[in-house]
Amino acid sequence: MEQYVFVRLYARLSEEQAVEDALREVMRPSREEKGCLSFHWFRSMRDARLFFIPFTLGGRSSVSETGGFRAHGALSEEGRPLAGAAARGHSNAEDCLFA
Repeated sequence: MEQYVFVRLYARLSEEQAVEDALREVMRPSREEKGCLSFHWFRSMRDARLFFIPFTLGGRSSVSETGGFRAHGALSEEGRPLAGAAARGHSNAEDCLFA
């Protein structure tokens, strides 16, 4: 069964580039994870601080079934590139650029 996840990140003021850099850094390893069917990220055209990350998990070996979500949650602060850059969710739908 496929699982669709849509994450919204709102960068702290002046940390927009740090979020973009971190997303570029995690894109390839995220796509290579067992059970990851797709991983992309988008940046809002109207608000440079707003990012969206849609990804799809699936199959018998999905990340949720193999403990991948728990593994991500267990990473230290240094092990999470986005931890220091993303601040809070954002509720407005925005037009986005694909990255």
